[in-house]
Amino acid sequence: MEAVLGQLEALALKHFSIQTLRPQQREVFKGLLSKDQLLVTLPTGAGKTLIYALGSQLFPEGMTVVVCPLIALMRDQYLRMTQAGIPAAIICSEQSEDERRSAYKSLMSGQVRLLFVSPERLALLSFQRFLKRFLIRMVVVDEAHCVVSWGHSFRPEYAQLASILRGLNIRKVLALTATASKSSRRLIREMLFPDPGSVTEIVDRPLRENIGVSAVRVYSEEERWTVVRGLVTSSDSRKTILYFPRREQCQNAAQELKKCGLNAVVYHAGLQRDVRRSVEEYLRQSARPVVICATLAFGMGIDLPDVQLIVVVGFPGNIEELFQMMGRAGRQGEKAKAMIVWSGSDPKRRSFQFDKMLPEPGVLLEQFRAMAHFFPGSGQARLVPRHDLKKVLQSFHKNERDVDQAAENISGILQMLGCGGGQSSANSDLVKLEIKHIESISVLTSQLPPGPSRRRMVLEWIGQRFNPSNQSKGIVFAVFSLSEMLEDLQLAWEKVFEVLRYYSERSELSFQIISQEDARASLLFGGSLAELMQQFDRYTRLRSALGQSLQALSSFVLADQCRMQFANSFFTGRPTGASLSARMQCGQCDLCESRATKRMRHSAARDDGALTLTLPDHL
Repeated sequence: MEAVLGQLEALALKHFSIQTLRPQQREVFKGLLSKDQLLVTLPTGAGKTLIYALGSQLFPEGMTVVVCPLIALMRDQYLRMTQAGIPAAIICSEQSEDERRSAYKSLMSGQVRLLFVSPERLALLSFQRFLKRFLIRMVVVDEAHCVVSWGHSFRPEYAQLASILRGLNIRKVLALTATASKSSRRLIREMLFPDPGSVTEIVDRPLRENIGVSAVRVYSEEERWTVVRGLVTSSDSRKTILYFPRREQCQNAAQELKKCGLNAVVYHAGLQRDVRRSVEEYLRQSARPVVICATLAFGMGIDLPDVQLIVVVGFPGNIEELFQMMGRAGRQGEKAKAMIVWSGSDPKRRSFQFDKMLPEPGVLLEQFRAMAHFFPGSGQARLVPRHDLKKVLQSFHKNERDVDQAAENISGILQMLGCGGGQSSANSDLVKLEIKHIESISVLTSQLPPGPSRRRMVLEWIGQRFNPSNQSKGIVFAVFSLSEMLEDLQLAWEKVFEVLRYYSERSELSFQIISQEDARASLLFGGSLAELMQQFDRYTRLRSALGQSLQALSSFVLADQCRMQFANSFFTGRPTGASLSARMQCGQCDLCESRATKRMRHSAARDDGALTLTLPDHL
């Protein structure tokens, strides 16, 4: 094993000019050599990219598939690999036809060692069939915490990965994340790994030691802004990040800082994609000190150097989000500071928002029972306009804003449970099908003359989308992505349209094309209510894990002994130091620093007293 690690160090030097592997990286490589399923939690900046880059070189044949949640992150990592001389490819929705054709060509050549894809791409049946042509030695799931996040970084397709990897017969799986508590890791194991009971965990502290952490309590919004402005104006950090809960706070803060003569930019998910990219490019190239006023959207996929100060203004969603933010400081190992400026109302406000976003299980079940008629049945899918859903939710909520919030919650929860959800990111028109009888598809196919034909191709494709054991009576419903359908069939839309129209005119089925705009104004309901109930325990456990993480955030800011000992214990699941003195000194947080300063002053005062001591005359 030491010989292999020596070879990996030689490759690290050759490809990345890195002379020595870190102890945590060596531990992960040892795990990859002896285990099939690894869940690795290392702090931001600990070199997780190098782990899968070199990990792909462990196998002389075959390739490694890397699942990334963001296209920007995939593009950056793909560029790093190609610059380092590691054959890589990327397949994503933003590629031009020429780029995608070139990627497929390089894959077919057999030279690619790393393939970057999104979880949405991996969820496509057509892409899964394509991957079965290749020898896949390992699948890496980057940013694995996305499966137990809520809000901006939530990726529902991550929850499908376990079944997808089982279908692809993937044995070696490596999941990487910077922050995951013990409860979150349990959910990650269940949702990402083909065999959750055989997962080996490698868990490190949540934050690198070069980042000093502190919590500053304020008692009014005016005082909060005074503190934040003072921190920014007195700092010599080349790049400073101010994290805010809401977008309008980012805009207001940037305007106020500009009035103070500071260079400030805004970054949040509400900005257009090209605007966000231009901000990212400016931050990489600018030689001027700059303050980034951002939401949590400024996170995954953005590797920004020279950040020596991070200020989190108010409470984020939970302690895992807080450490994701703090971990973006000091990426090159330089000394950095990360702090949270909070008030007594922040925990109450976040707790209220938590209950609104993730209702009590009993309340949520009551809502789902009221919308039982939206569920089409096992193996089926139906689009429901949001205004129809809101009509149902009006009986549970007093005002329109609460109804809108509840609709968003239902959307996310359906996605998380694998039972549909919102189509807000739909990048294709949809095909909505209603078929008189499920068995009619196979009957119609059998009536066709032998040999390939467009009708046979379309009917067989539709038939494969239904559960073979489906015993539904009467009309069955289906919703397909038009772009996926055409990519699978390798037919022009006009040809597919002719087939659908042919059977529609014979009353065998009816179809409708749903535009992307209309799709985004709808929710997909998949399967039956009974199937949702079978999955509902997942929601309960997710809510519990996120609730514990929110409570841990309150404990972190209220700590009176040592913040990092508490945080390390929460994230790793390991007890803190054996003695009280060990528990009280981390050398990294403001509480320990304050005690150390007091001890130094006390010692200095004692020494000064000894130096000025005068003896009585008679002695």
